[in-house]
Amino acid sequence: MEETGREQNCTVRKDPGCGSCTMGTYLNCRWDKNILNSFLAAASGLFIGTIILLAMIWLMTALYWPLVLYIFLIVAMFGYEIKFLCSHCPYYAGEGKTLKCLANNGMPKIFRYNPAPMTGGEKFMMKFLIATFLVIFPAASAAAVIWLTISGYSGTIALAAGTGVVILLIYAIAAFYQELRTFFCRKCVNFSCPFNSVEKRIVDEYLMKNDTMREAW
Repeated sequence: MEETGREQNCTVRKDPGCGSCTMGTYLNCRWDKNILNSFLAAASGLFIGTIILLAMIWLMTALYWPLVLYIFLIVAMFGYEIKFLCSHCPYYAGEGKTLKCLANNGMPKIFRYNPAPMTGGEKFMMKFLIATFLVIFPAASAAAVIWLTISGYSGTIALAAGTGVVILLIYAIAAFYQELRTFFCRKCVNFSCPFNSVEKRIVDEYLMKNDTMREAW
């Protein structure tokens, strides 16, 4: 459920009254298409690279279920993430039935807005998701492709192609991590996310400007 009127936070308020406020220097506190596009570009390489490797496993072994499982988990991830991460974010309080934010833009707001910080369980699930999609699946897929080609499931060309995709995937993971660390986690207004690294003084200043969040914290 979105906030309305006086209670709506300044990140989504139509008339935020920024004036001389300097929060925009330290936070991504207003929607910006360029920031959204940079996130999508960084994230897409990770997911596309993993899907290509899983497709190669399918072609080599006729095992299609790892690819189907990965795609299913991607879809499921957004549902879980909206609940235990997005629903706590100031952007979630905006008008409309879809989320307008700098990452999961356009996703349906199927849960009630919760201005309170994430719980310990929600933080654990967020860490688990990041580990699954940023480390476990890509690493397992890369190892499987290399092992299959070395074991003779395909020839030299497949080995070269698989190695190339693995190298590109490693680069994509590193780029995505650096993008998050440099441009998002240090400036994100979803302060209770376990990866958020905004300075406490900035968090406190933002909360002082937004009564509903401050009271929930």
